[in-house]
Amino acid sequence: TNPSDLVSDSLEYDFCSVSLTNDAHATTSERINRLHRADSEISEIEIEWLSKARHHKLRKRRLDKAASLFNDSSRDKEWIQAAERFGVLSNPATPSSVASFLFNTPKLDKVKIGLYLSKGPKEKYPFISEVLTEFCKLFSFEGLSFSEALRMFLSTFRLPGEAQCIDRLMESFASRLFEVQLLGHRLEQTQSVEKAMLEPPRDNTDCDSVNANERVGALDPPALTHQPVLPFKNADAAYILSFSTIMLNTDLHNPNMKEERRMTLEQFIRNNRGINDGADL
Repeated sequence: TNPSDLVSDSLEYDFCSVSLTNDAHATTSERINRLHRADSEISEIEIEWLSKARHHKLRKRRLDKAASLFNDSSRDKEWIQAAERFGVLSNPATPSSVASFLFNTPKLDKVKIGLYLSKGPKEKYPFISEVLTEFCKLFSFEGLSFSEALRMFLSTFRLPGEAQCIDRLMESFASRLFEVQLLGHRLEQTQSVEKAMLEPPRDNTDCDSVNANERVGALDPPALTHQPVLPFKNADAAYILSFSTIMLNTDLHNPNMKEERRMTLEQFIRNNRGINDGADL
């Protein structure tokens, strides 16, 4: 007999003998219980992942159904009630939950989103007016220029054609944009003060050699070293420029307008002169 064959047979026997030895005197009931325990150990490892996967799949299916109803329903009440039943919206639906649905749900008809958000007047549609406010709050606009912020806002829906609808959307956009600008200014000033307070005091032992201007206000917050990205003095200035920009865009790209009648750069600047609280932008 080849010694290597003996080693191979021994290893194979030792490997197999584990289960044979364990089950040699085990009853059928014990063997079944052992299998159940092994199965339960696997389930404990995978149960959380499987639960999350099922929840995600169910959530996606419900979102797809709610999106389909939003796109096809002629009445707002129908898709909102259905979305409440699916658990897609809070029950009862709140302006913030509807705004989040419109902002985050894929496959929604952008034309219908624009039509829904722009409904008015506020007195007739108070709930939708609150939805529009909450919808605008979902945009940060931090660090963006005016045109970048406007492009981001308009990328989430299709702008309606009626001037009153555009007016309502631009007013809400401008309010949010100005709010973000104010928050940015306050944060910048706070950081400037913190930086100044954390700096160690200067050593001014040689008073004669130190300029008086350098000694005074060593711990005062430094002046802002750069201009803010957004230059608006109030929300009205942002609103007027927003609406004016939409009108400019329509004017420039309307195929039915003759070239000689399109707005020029000089005309656009003249139309927006003095809109920033009496000053020019």
